[in-house]
Amino acid sequence: MGVQGVALATILAQGISGLLCIVRLLRMKDIVEITKKNLIPKYDVCKKILKLGLPSGITQGIFSLALVMVQSLTNQMADFVPAINTAIMRVDGFAVLPAFTFGLAISTYIGQNIGAGRTDRLKPGERAALCLTLCVSAVIVLALLLFGKQFIAFFINEENTDPIIYQHVVELGGRGLKILAAGYIAMGIIQIYGGILRAAGDTLSTMVISLITTVAVRVPLAYLLAAWNSSEDWTNGHPDALFFSLLISWLLNALLTYLRYRQGKWRQIDLVGQKNDEN
Repeated sequence: MGVQGVALATILAQGISGLLCIVRLLRMKDIVEITKKNLIPKYDVCKKILKLGLPSGITQGIFSLALVMVQSLTNQMADFVPAINTAIMRVDGFAVLPAFTFGLAISTYIGQNIGAGRTDRLKPGERAALCLTLCVSAVIVLALLLFGKQFIAFFINEENTDPIIYQHVVELGGRGLKILAAGYIAMGIIQIYGGILRAAGDTLSTMVISLITTVAVRVPLAYLLAAWNSSEDWTNGHPDALFFSLLISWLLNALLTYLRYRQGKWRQIDLVGQKNDEN
């Protein structure tokens, strides 16, 4: 069925997943009971959800917009550069999974303990999550440095690709992964401390940081670097510009997120009707 089959499979998978979630919730009567009464939206609850969720939604929109703008630059480069970028993003999809997973875990952990008033658990949880994330990220960085070309080659069909283009894609793709490698350490920091901020209700600061690092830094920097390293062979810029701009935005994001965490203002946010003053 081609593309239509992929779309249909996605809809079916999401539908089945949603159905199974509902079935699971219906069986968790000791935790939550779904009735007509508690399905009626409440103003104060909706207000809190919007306050927390809207900045996160805007953040995702920012990422999508920046991706489109950078993709436009990518398409202006050599014909095979989009193939390089696509292969790197596929590897990236696997490389960032541990950081996202630990970020989700610490966000749940912090949110639950703030809600329970157990602020004494926050620091040990943060240290454990950070340690796990950095250890796993270090392994990923080492793997990318050692086997970057092999990872890129895995996503390129050698039989249907011109040998010269195939070699360019593998070489430049492996180089791109080496440039981005250190960024996965930064991504771990972003996800851990960003997860803590979001769990405490400080979603506005993570949105602002994303605006700064993605829109104000990454996109202009990508175009500036592309113009700076243009040559006869690369009239619209070398693909390194794409990867260095992404790396710099990750590093800056990690720094700003950590500094916001260190400010400690997230500890005083009144999220569940009580103040958290514990250090």
